[in-house]
Amino acid sequence: MSSARDFFTRFITALNEHDFATLEELVHHDVVSESPQSGERAQGFAALRREMESYPGGTPTTDLEQTRLVDDDDRWVITPAYTGIPLASTPMGRTGTSSA
Repeated sequence: MSSARDFFTRFITALNEHDFATLEELVHHDVVSESPQSGERAQGFAALRREMESYPGGTPTTDLEQTRLVDDDDRWVITPAYTGIPLASTPMGRTGTSSA
């Protein structure tokens, strides 16, 4: 993957097309998805896939033409609304959300 932009374009395209084989390539094998409203927690790609397949009303789609990637840092997270947010290193070596 050559850049964060390439990653997110590929990720959102796979998400929009329900291409679970590509999504599995793109996420960590031990991916965690948490839903604070319900307290649900999915760990691992199989659990994430089940969550996506049972999402009420179907998995949301994102219009790549209307999506703006604002940074090219190498560490990102995806919000529940499928928005990419860059992470910045903290003095302790952990990651936290960027203040930019």
